Amino acid sequence: MIPIKPKEAMWSDEQWQAIYESGKNILVNAGAGSGKTAVLTERIIRILKEGISFDRLIVLTFTKAAASEMKERLRIKLTREIKQGNLHLQAALDFLDQAAVQTFDSFALELVRRYHYLLGIDRSLRIGDGVIFAIKRKQIIDEVFTEFYEAENENFQNLVSLFSIKNDHTLQNYINNILKKIALLPDVDAYLHDYNDHFYNEDFIRKQIKKFESLFALERERIRERLFRLKNRVDDEALLLHVLECEEALSPILAARHYSDYREVEGLKLPTIPRAVDDEKQKALVSYQKQEIKKSLDKIRDYLEYRDEDEMLAMILETKPYTESIIALFKRINAKIRVFKRENNLYEFEDVAKMAIRLVSDNQELREN
Repeated sequence: MIPIKPKEAMWSDEQWQAIYESGKNILVNAGAGSGKTAVLTERIIRILKEGISFDRLIVLTFTKAAASEMKERLRIKLTREIKQGNLHLQAALDFLDQAAVQTFDSFALELVRRYHYLLGIDRSLRIGDGVIFAIKRKQIIDEVFTEFYEAENENFQNLVSLFSIKNDHTLQNYINNILKKIALLPDVDAYLHDYNDHFYNEDFIRKQIKKFESLFALERERIRERLFRLKNRVDDEALLLHVLECEEALSPILAARHYSDYREVEGLKLPTIPRAVDDEKQKALVSYQKQEIKKSLDKIRDYLEYRDEDEMLAMILETKPYTESIIALFKRINAKIRVFKRENNLYEFEDVAKMAIRLVSDNQELREN
């Protein structure tokens, strides 16, 4: 139970809750300079005062500087608490230099080295320079492309023809950039294995098309809002009649709900502002709002690449062979990169992080200890 916050407490209600909440996982989402480090320090002190040993705590930060700052804050706070009579915290202060207050990277590396035998790797694994991996990745991509050329795979050849003009450098760079991004996923193999089943599922694609329609709806509502403003601000009779004529011309768009409904925009033209209007200020207002409405109509036209939802679905499904070739490239490239890393006992930080996650996920004893 969270204790009642004293009136003289320096903490906000949310900070107080973050310090004393227990028995559940908590997430504190706050901006820079909002006191997150101070709150975490106080929470650790609260846990230690309750009798939890420091060797049961793991405190992880993103940078070495933050870890050092955290240890120093804990040292100051523990020293103060001991002087105030909390003598049982002396053990925590003595243990502070050995405590797991460190970066995510260093903790993961320590865990992997300690339990390397469970992963089937050498304990002396090293973290390689990013430049080395960048060069090796490009070399392996070139090797795999050569393999695929020699195999005369039709889908691969079509892929190269689609993305290449003079040579395949653009496609290789594309593959390289995507590889670097998906390398951050927790399980790249599972992602690639399930990709086509997930993303080329007709129900999934139709749901995405519906989301695409929300872009139309956004512009439609912008048009509606501009017409509403004009009808409420224009009192010149001729101009107001003109606004109503514009609204009538736009009625197919305002009533549109599905992709195919918006095809009406293709031949749509707004009537011209009547010349016999004396109020130049209101005339300028109508002219400006009409220009903004035309911008929304142009955006809708830009989105209308297909005749209807079924044509869009068919075009997306036609890209599946290209995606299959890209996935095959990814799998082969990743396999060769893994061989290089294992043979040289050289890894990237994301590799170590994934190995640490796998250790904890697959071994109940580690989670309990």
